[in-house]
Amino acid sequence: MSWQVKQSINFYTDEFRPPELPAEIRLLFRYGAAGLGSALLLTLLLVLSDVWFARQLTQTRQAVADMNARLEQEQRRMPPLTLDPALESQRVQAEANLHNSQRVLNYLSQQNIEERISFTPLLRDLEKVSVDGVWLTGVSVFHGGQHLQLRGHTSQASRLSPYIARLTSQPAYIRRGFRRIHVTSPGENASSRHQRAMTFVLDTRAAADEEARTTAEGGL
Repeated sequence: MSWQVKQSINFYTDEFRPPELPAEIRLLFRYGAAGLGSALLLTLLLVLSDVWFARQLTQTRQAVADMNARLEQEQRRMPPLTLDPALESQRVQAEANLHNSQRVLNYLSQQNIEERISFTPLLRDLEKVSVDGVWLTGVSVFHGGQHLQLRGHTSQASRLSPYIARLTSQPAYIRRGFRRIHVTSPGENASSRHQRAMTFVLDTRAAADEEARTTAEGGL
C-alpha cells in the first residue's frame, strides 16, 4: 500500500492576487486625470481663440488699410477747399461786432453797478429826515449822483428851512447845497389836502431851465 500526499493550491485567494492601491489614491488619480484633461481642453480652446482673434485682427487691419487707400484716392481726385472771401469777411466783421458789443455790455454793467452804489447813501440818508408838514413826491439823481432834485409838498414854506437843515447834516448831503429852491402856492380852487399844499422843488443845480428837461430823465 503506497501513501501519496496530495496537495491543492487555490490561486484565487487574496494571497495570490496582485496588490491594489488604496481607494483614496485611486480617487486622487481620477481627479488628477480629470483636471489634466480639463486643462488640456482649456489650453486647446485658448489656442484656437488666439488663432481666431489673430485672423480677425489681420482682416480688420487689411480692411482699414484698404479704406485709407480709397480715401486718399478720393481726396486726390477732389479739388482743394478754399474759403469764400465774402464769407470770411463777414465772419471777421461779426467777430469784431461781437467783441465791441461785449465791451459795451461790460461797460454799461459796470456803470449800473457804480451808479447803484453811489445812489445808495443818498437814498438811505434821505429816509432818515422827517419834518411834519413836508412830504416828498419824487426824487431824481443826475450825473452819477453829483446832482439831486427833490420834489414834494409842504403845508408851509417856513417848514422847508428845518427840512433842508436836517437833510444837509446827513453824511451823504454835507457837501451838497441846494442852489435852487422853488415854491409854488396852491390854486384858489384847491379842495384836497394836496391841492391846498404848496409845491416845492429843491435842486442842487443852479440853471433854472434844467427842471423841465431833467425831471423827465431817469428819476428815481
